[in-house]
Amino acid sequence: MKKLIYLSLVTISFIAVSCNKNQEVSKRENESVVNFEQTYSEKDVTSIIQSINSSEKVGPGWFEKVKKWFNDHSGTHLFQGCAGGGACGPCPGLCIGGATISGNNNNGDSATPETYADGLRVYGLSLIENKETHEQAMMFVFNLDLADFTKDGYFYIENDISASSNMSSAMGKNNIKFIKGKYIVVFDETTHYYYALVETVMN
Repeated sequence: MKKLIYLSLVTISFIAVSCNKNQEVSKRENESVVNFEQTYSEKDVTSIIQSINSSEKVGPGWFEKVKKWFNDHSGTHLFQGCAGGGACGPCPGLCIGGATISGNNNNGDSATPETYADGLRVYGLSLIENKETHEQAMMFVFNLDLADFTKDGYFYIENDISASSNMSSAMGKNNIKFIKGKYIVVFDETTHYYYALVETVMN
């Protein structure tokens, strides 16, 4: 499993890790995310999901700290045959409106008929932490609108994208950035949700 940033690192170490990550990301800027290798394995994601759902919290000891649902646009121009004149088309992926994604708290698992008609879809954000190492990671959670975000079992993020300040604060963070990539989506039999572990830089 790829190493994620540890929040307990001192400031100098955090900056060094962040710079290395940015250099790595900049090399991939002109590559199509569709051609990327998947970022995490299905086994990695399944192991964490099972640990979260286990009452004994076995394995790596991951647990879920916060879970919020947000409305936001879906769809990107990643795939052949994708049409649409705006920033977001009818293709699966995470819609990017500028460099930031925003949204509203939503206590349900689906958009209202009005917002759905406006092209809004619902996804969840779940902050998880390893109890032993305090390593933190972000998971996207999908339910009814899975097809609007995924294709061939993958969730695509076309470019690095930051969460808005209201989304970051809802997750207890100052800043959250989701890294461009191709992420495997895993179905969980216990919750009946679909999960994608996304490479994230946050503080």
